[in-house]
Parts: sequence; C-alpha cells; structure tokens
Amino acid sequence: MVRPTSVTILDTTLRDGLQIEDAIVPTDVKVALGQQLITAGLKEIEVGSFVNPKKVPQMADTGEVLQRLQSHEAAGVDFFTLVFNLKGAKRAVDAGAKNIKLVLSASEGHS
Repeated sequence: MVRPTSVTILDTTLRDGLQIEDAIVPTDVKVALGQQLITAGLKEIEVGSFVNPKKVPQMADTGEVLQRLQSHEAAGVDFFTLVFNLKGAKRAVDAGAKNIKLVLSASEGHS
C-alpha cells in the first residue's frame, strides 16, 4: 500500500461552523476568524455559501468575507465557496470566487 506524503485540510468553520448558529456573527468577526485560521497555517478555507439570505441570513455576507480575505491568496491560501444553484454560482463569480463547490443531493429528502 502506498501511503500519501501529505494531507490537505479544507477548513469549513466559516461556513459549516456558523451557518446553523442562531446569532449572526458580525462580518468583522468572521474575517478575524479567517485570519486566525490562516495564521494557524491552513491553506484551504471555505468562507461561506451563496444561498438565499432570507433562508440562511448567517451567510448573507459571504461575498464581503471572501473579498476581505482574498489578499491572502498571494501567500498560497485558497478560498472556497459553496453554492446550490446557478444563481448562487453567479453571485460567487461576481464576488470574485475562484473555487466554487456545487452541492448535488442524492435524494429529494436531503434537498
């Protein structure tokens, strides 16, 4: 068996960790948390999702969070965003996203 020589971690704290919170975390706090993740050495970070802000208000500022963290791309950090449809993908592109994850559900119940 050949073992890998490295492991890549895609941190999802800014999206998965915050999207179900009752309180909306301020944009400045999200950006500060993202900067702390970068300082800790993470090179791949999912900053949020481009979803309907009425349904998931915690993610309404994803574009701004992404734009404020993108200066770290020069240091080799890749940022990812999550989308569920074409509208979200267009919003992600308009915000400058370079890495977009599209979710496809295997069942209607999961959707």
